[in-house]
Amino acid sequence: MNKVNFRFAGRFALRYLWNGRVDRAITIITIIAVLGVAVGVATINVVMAVMTGFETTFKEKILGSDAHIIVRKAGGFSNLNESRALIEKVKGVESVSPFVIETVLVATKEFSSGILIKGVEPGSDSWSQVAKSIVLGNIKEQFSLPPLIIGLELANRLGVGVGSAVSLLSSKTTISPMGIIPKSKRFQVVGIFRGELSQYESGMAFAPLEVLAKTFGEKHGAGSGFEVRVTNIDKAHEIADAITTKFAGDRKVYAESWMESNKAFFAALQLEKRVYFIVLLLIVVMASFSIISALVMTVVEKRGDIGVLLTLGLDNRSVKWIFIMQGGIIGLIGVFLGTTLGLVGAFTLKKIGFPIDPKIFQMAELPIHISAANVTLVAISAFLICALSTLYPATRAQKIKPAEILRMG
Repeated sequence: MNKVNFRFAGRFALRYLWNGRVDRAITIITIIAVLGVAVGVATINVVMAVMTGFETTFKEKILGSDAHIIVRKAGGFSNLNESRALIEKVKGVESVSPFVIETVLVATKEFSSGILIKGVEPGSDSWSQVAKSIVLGNIKEQFSLPPLIIGLELANRLGVGVGSAVSLLSSKTTISPMGIIPKSKRFQVVGIFRGELSQYESGMAFAPLEVLAKTFGEKHGAGSGFEVRVTNIDKAHEIADAITTKFAGDRKVYAESWMESNKAFFAALQLEKRVYFIVLLLIVVMASFSIISALVMTVVEKRGDIGVLLTLGLDNRSVKWIFIMQGGIIGLIGVFLGTTLGLVGAFTLKKIGFPIDPKIFQMAELPIHISAANVTLVAISAFLICALSTLYPATRAQKIKPAEILRMG
C-alpha cells in the first residue's frame, strides 16, 4: 500500500482554494463557509465567557457571604469550646467560628419583618466578614442597648438607621404574670451592611454571640454550630467529611460544605452552559454544509485533473487527502477568525461594561470571564465538525475512476 503524499496533497489543496480559475460560485460558497464557522465560534466564545462569568461571580459572592463549611448538630452543641477544639484539629481547617441562629420577628413602631438573626463571636473570622461589609455605622461605637447589625434592604424596609432601636421577638416563650409570651428584647442598630447577595440584605441580622445566646435562653457555652473556613476551598467537601468523622460517636453532628449547600444552583448553571454550547454549535454545523457544498462542487469541476493525477500514478488515498486538507484549511481559517472575534468581543464587553438589573442578577454589569479551557474546547469542537464534513466529498473524489473520466473526454 502506497503511503499518502501529504506534502503533495497539501499543495493541491491550497491550489484549489486560491486558484483564480476556480468557479466563482465555489469561491462564494467557500467564503460563506468560512464566515459561518467564524460567526459560530465567535458567538459560542462570547456566550461561554458570560456564562463562566456568572458562575465565577456567584461563586465569589457565595464564598464572600457564607462559610466554607457549616457544622451543625440536631439540638445544638452543649459545649462549644470542646467541639471547636476537635474541629480545629482537622487538617486543612483555617478558622472555626461558633454561632447561634434564631428565627425572629424584628419590629419597629410602624413595621415588622421575619428574619434570621445570627449570633457571632466578636473577633472571629465570621465577625470580621460582617464588619467588612458594613457601609453605615461603626460596630465599635457604644450604645445603651445590645448592638445589632442589619442589611441595607431590611433597614430601608423597616425605615431605620444607625442608632434606631428595634424589638426582636423569638418563637421561644417565657412565663410571665400575663401568661406565656414570646421572648423579646430591644436592640440598637449599630451598623448597616451591604450583602453580596440580596437575600442576606433583606433577611439577615447579626449580633454578638453571648448577647443573643443569653437573650434566647441558650445555656452558657452552648450554640447552634460552627462556621469553618478552610485553606483550599476546592477540598471543602473532603474536609467536611473529615470533620464528621471526628464526631463519629455522635450521629447528630453533620458538616456541609459550600459545594453541597449550593449544589443545585451550580448544577443548573452547568446545565445551561452545556445547552447553550450544544445549541450554538449548530451554527458551525450549518456552516459545515457550505464546506460540503464547496468541496463537492470542486470535485465535480476538477474530475479531469483528478483523472490525470490518478493516471500519472497518484494513489486514491492521496486524492482523498487533497479534499480533506482543503476542507480542513477552510475550517481552520474560520476557527481562527471566530476565536479572534470572540475574544475581542468578550474583552470589549468586559471593558465597556454592559449594564444589567442588579435587583435581578445581583450585579450591576454583565460578568465576563474568559477561560482558556472553554476557548480551546470551542476551537477543537468546531474544527472537528469541519473536518468531519470533508469525509463525504473526499470519499467521492477517492472513488473516481480515471478510465471513465478519460473515456468521457
